[in-house]
Parts: sequence; structure tokens; C-alpha cells
Amino acid sequence: PRNARNDYKRITPYIPLGMGAEFPISEQSMFGISGGYNLTMSENIDDIKSGTKDGFWSITLNVFAFIKSENPDLDGDKLFNDDERKIGTDPLNPDTDGDSLKDGEEVYTYKTDPLKKDTDGDGLTDGEEVLKYHTNPLKKDTDGDLLTDGDEVITYHTDPLKVDTDGDSLSDGEEVLTYHTNPLKIDTDGDTLSDGDEVMKHHTDPLKADTDADGLSDSDEILKHKTDPLNPDTDAGGMPD
Repeated sequence: PRNARNDYKRITPYIPLGMGAEFPISEQSMFGISGGYNLTMSENIDDIKSGTKDGFWSITLNVFAFIKSENPDLDGDKLFNDDERKIGTDPLNPDTDGDSLKDGEEVYTYKTDPLKKDTDGDGLTDGEEVLKYHTNPLKKDTDGDLLTDGDEVITYHTDPLKVDTDGDSLSDGEEVLTYHTNPLKIDTDGDTLSDGDEVMKHHTDPLKADTDADGLSDSDEILKHKTDPLNPDTDAGGMPD
């Protein structure tokens, strides 16, 4: 009938609902697939009069290709694909070594190795050094205290940016490696003399509150009684201080 023919000639808007994805095939091409349901504003898409708006399903496949390669940066890491091939990084992975720094940042900004998580081999990843601890990812020992940044952070819990974490005038490395004192405590043995004063000034044992074992603490001998903390009988009178 004439009315039916006119119905089929009408143009109707529709609302597409769906999703899709694209996948790289090569550096110059991508494959895409999408699908969804399309709700129209007409009841005349089919011959069934249901009293509701008609709709239809759709599936779309597509291939996208660069006609001319412009040396793209597919993974967005600020390294062009040609450069990634020369370096050996993955042109489809912005962080090849998984250290939380993009390959381009490692090459151009921090001068670290984008193929190694821990460029300087100090036990901290390059990302941890740059983003969390602010240490130098190219130096094992940023503060120069003879402890690696990784040992300071993981083992001793000292500050890898401070030579002397507890401020006792002994470097963290001297405390840990030479004197075996606590690099987090100014006074390891609790005699009220700092570890640094005991070692450098009084030459007493920073691990013993009473170095000469005469019954008086090192600090009492030095500050109160003026006796020798290295001699149990300062006046040689036959009785310990």
C-alpha cells in the first residue's frame, strides 16, 4: 500500500549503545572490533507492530593503517619506535623494565638504563629512587656514608640522603661497619654521652655504659667526678673509682 511505502522511505534517528577495542598488528597497522545495539525512533524497521520502538544489532570490523610511517611513538613513552629498536626497549610497552619510570624518562631525563630496574645495583629500583626516596639512581651510595641506598632504606632504616642520620657526629657507615653502634640512636649505650663524643673525644666504648667497669658510668666519671673513664682506679689508691 502507498502508506506502507512512505513509511519505509522515512529517515529515523537512532541511539547507538555499545563498545569496541583496537589492537596493534604492527607498527603501522591496527585491528579494531566494535559492536552494540541501536535503538531507533521508529516502529517501521520491521513488519511487526509491537507498540515499541524498533532496534537492531551491529558488529563492525576495521583495519587502520598508516599510509606513510612517520616513526610513531605507539606506547607514548617519548621514545620513537626507531630509537626503541636501537636501544632494545619494547615499542609497545612504555616501561620496558617495569621500574615505574617510562623508557623515555630513563633515557632523556634520568640517564638510567631502561632495560634494568635497578641501574646502580643498590637494591632500590630506579622508580623508587626517583619517585619515593629522591636518591640518585646512578649512585649506589647517594649520601656517601659507605652504606648503599638500599641497605639504608631496607636494612638499617637510616636516611639515604643524610650521612649521619641520628646526628651523633658518626656517619651511618661508621656506626654500622666500624663501631657497631645504632645509627638511629645518638647514645647507643645510654650513658648520656653521644656515640660520637665517646669515640672521638673520650675514646670510651660507645657500646658500654661503664667502659672501665669501675662501677661508675662513663658520663659520671667525665662530667661529675672528673675521673678517668678508661682507668678503673684513677688515683691508683687501690680502690676502683
